[in-house]
Amino acid sequence: MRHVMVGLGVVIVLSMVSLTRAAEPTHGAATTPHGAASAATHHAAQPVLPAVSLMPGLVLIGIGALFLWAGTIGPVVRYHAPEEAPDVSHDEHGHGAHDAHGHGAHGH
Repeated sequence: MRHVMVGLGVVIVLSMVSLTRAAEPTHGAATTPHGAASAATHHAAQPVLPAVSLMPGLVLIGIGALFLWAGTIGPVVRYHAPEEAPDVSHDEHGHGAHDAHGHGAHGH
């Protein structure tokens, strides 16, 4: 069971890494020469809206996949976990138990 959980975790991490690498823009696009003083160069210096990115959608898919994975694995792990014994405090035994230990004879 542990191997399945680890394998699924590795698959999710590797798929997230490959998807983020695929969404990165390519560098090395053609640019104008530094000495060109034209209207196009001035226009390029103005702020522009960013290109459409796949990253927000990929992050949401990744988060959804993690919730789905946790929702599937959580009940399985809880089912196979050993049952915890209830905590029993010393006071729940009653006054007679204190007398049996000798506490009642000393006036405690």
